[in-house]
Amino acid sequence: GPATTVTPDGKTVTTAVTNMYPGTYAQYNGTIENNGTIPAVFKDAIVTFTGKNGATTLSLNETALKNNLKFAFGYIILNADGTKVAVNPNSGDGRFYTSGTMDQFETKLNALLANVRLEPTQKISLDFPSEADAMAAMESIGFPYNPDMHCITYTLSKDAGDNIEKQELGIHITLNWKQHNAQ
Repeated sequence: GPATTVTPDGKTVTTAVTNMYPGTYAQYNGTIENNGTIPAVFKDAIVTFTGKNGATTLSLNETALKNNLKFAFGYIILNADGTKVAVNPNSGDGRFYTSGTMDQFETKLNALLANVRLEPTQKISLDFPSEADAMAAMESIGFPYNPDMHCITYTLSKDAGDNIEKQELGIHITLNWKQHNAQ
């Protein structure tokens, strides 16, 4: 997968998408774990983008890369022993995956993870809960299904221009949680 870094506080993951060409994809596997002693409830997600060398203003070609990238993201909640947890039906929109364009990423992550609750020692695996979900997510971003695509997947449109090649885009995802009894 692409180069990734996690901030020391564990809240922000940065994926560096580089040297993509039309029709390629990049993947990031990961987990989010509640290492605390009380339940945690999802608060919000913040997604930001940087260009080459961390520039906060994107060049025209970096903006073109961002505008031509699509994502697919799924999740499963697991107990410490690896068994799947039945997710709160009031969470998100009732699905356990989402997909779309980069300008939709933050909104769709927030909708998908709304009210998700993690008990102590539970974790979220960035995965699709079923093969059907994985196939639907990949189809929705115009990418052929691959059984190994159980993670966050970024794909670059086959119609993207050659000016996008050799560009770099940092995708920063910050996930904030709160104590289950906090306002």
